[in-house]
Amino acid sequence: MNEEEEHNHAQKIPVTMDVSNLNPDWFYVESLESGLIDVQNDYSVDEIVDGDNVLWESEDDWRCTHAFIESSSKRTFLVFGFERGKGSHSRAFLKENGDWNEIPMLFAGSVSLEVENERLQEQGIVQNIYNA
Repeated sequence: MNEEEEHNHAQKIPVTMDVSNLNPDWFYVESLESGLIDVQNDYSVDEIVDGDNVLWESEDDWRCTHAFIESSSKRTFLVFGFERGKGSHSRAFLKENGDWNEIPMLFAGSVSLEVENERLQEQGIVQNIYNA
């Protein structure tokens, strides 16, 4: 991290992202059904929880910068983006039957589409393309 990045990081207020109760002062949320969850400029996320369940805690100065959510009545899928200096990576989590599990990023795209399809079927917007 260069001096400017360290200064900017030090100026941000660390917060916890509770995916079950997102604070609108800390996060910009497109939609809790499908969309981007972005961290407001003055904050940095050093912990991600779902109520009392800890999904991620910062180590070695990694910070969560954003998330993408896709949810149906059965499942919730989240991809978190992380940065440290110029490095970045992502992690994906799926909540089914009340339990969170990390899933390999290799499968994130297909899981996201499955959950989106479930949500759209629940809303009566589309038919399952496989049964059309």
